[in-house]
Amino acid sequence: MKKLTLSILSLTIAATTMAQTFDRSVRPKPAAAPEIKLGKTEDFTLANGMRVFVVENHKLPTVAVSI
Repeated sequence: MKKLTLSILSLTIAATTMAQTFDRSVRPKPAAAPEIKLGKTEDFTLANGMRVFVVENHKLPTVAVSI
C-alpha cells in the first residue's frame, strides 16, 4: 500500500511539473480597462468646510474614505 501511494504521489508531482511551460521572455498584452459605471452622485459641504461626495451602491456595505 505504501509503494502504491508513493508511486501515485511521485507520478502526480512529475505530471504537474511538466504540465505547462510558459515563455517568460515574452510579456503578455495588457487587458482592456474595465468600464466603470457610477450611479447618481450627491455632493455637499459639511459645517467644517469639508466637501463630501456620495455615490450609493447597495450591493455591498462598503465605505471608502480618501483625504
